[in-house]
Amino acid sequence: MNIHLSTEFKTEDKLEYQFIPVTSGEMTFKVRAPNDVYVALTTAPTEGDPMYEVSYKIILFEDT
Repeated sequence: MNIHLSTEFKTEDKLEYQFIPVTSGEMTFKVRAPNDVYVALTTAPTEGDPMYEVSYKIILFEDT
């Protein structure tokens, strides 16, 4: 069974997680953001052990 959940999050530019349960054992996500992105994978709705963080850092280079 494939279940597709589409959720949009708008957050402030600060490192603070919003915990959303995933019960299917699998997830796919897309990110569109003007700032760095952090996704934490945990077994509970809190920061804890184990916790795996996926991050996307936006690095701007100046043309010199």
